[in-house]
Amino acid sequence: MAKDFTNSLKTYYLNIEGSHIDSLAQIRHWEHLKVAFHQEEIWITNFKPDEIEHALILSLPNKTIYYEEESLLFPLKSLLPEKELPKGLLWTPITRALPLEYPKLNHNYFGVNQNISIKLIPAATEQETCALLTTYKEAKGFIETAPCHRLQHIKWVVINDDKIVLLGTPIIPVAGETYWFQQGFLLPNGYDFELPILARTLEQKINPFQSEIVIWFNDNTYITISKNSFQDLSISSFRLTQAAHKS
Repeated sequence: MAKDFTNSLKTYYLNIEGSHIDSLAQIRHWEHLKVAFHQEEIWITNFKPDEIEHALILSLPNKTIYYEEESLLFPLKSLLPEKELPKGLLWTPITRALPLEYPKLNHNYFGVNQNISIKLIPAATEQETCALLTTYKEAKGFIETAPCHRLQHIKWVVINDDKIVLLGTPIIPVAGETYWFQQGFLLPNGYDFELPILARTLEQKINPFQSEIVIWFNDNTYITISKNSFQDLSISSFRLTQAAHKS
């Protein structure tokens, strides 16, 4: 059966009251979006099909989502048109329409008196896995019997006497917590920052020289590991490091 491309061809619009402009900060990192202002309303378009029902969009207050057909606007999932798009809208990139002013309220490690909470929340979609947090015990059986080529593209490091981080793909098939890269951070799969727009600034504060790997946990804490601490994964490096930590 031929694939239905109907949804991918639709043009979507988000309409929101101008008084809620601050709430749009959470989607400002989608730099492909276009914004226009009309009276007391804000219009946003150029959404990708998977973005229009993203959690960041659904959480916006007092919004209306439309799709366009034959110059008419239909509320999302409705078959009845509601209005026409206002005439003469001047579209501009969202990063220009909503200039970013970094707040003076930053996370504790920003070194200022006030702070905001950096939280991880469930994400609408999972990203490609690129790292695994596991234990010696879980990894031992596979690593010590795997062919050399299976371990070639993986680096690893010990983060305490028992837990290890494996970085690279394809991830080995053992139990553990999987991670994906977001703006220089390793985040648990299925989670993202509550305010993704702050990720770039957060990286600059925590890891300004990009010499560390920053791993976030579900409880909103993190650890940093020097990139130089990672070594190539091999049966011999695994056995030697394990023996050193047992001694």
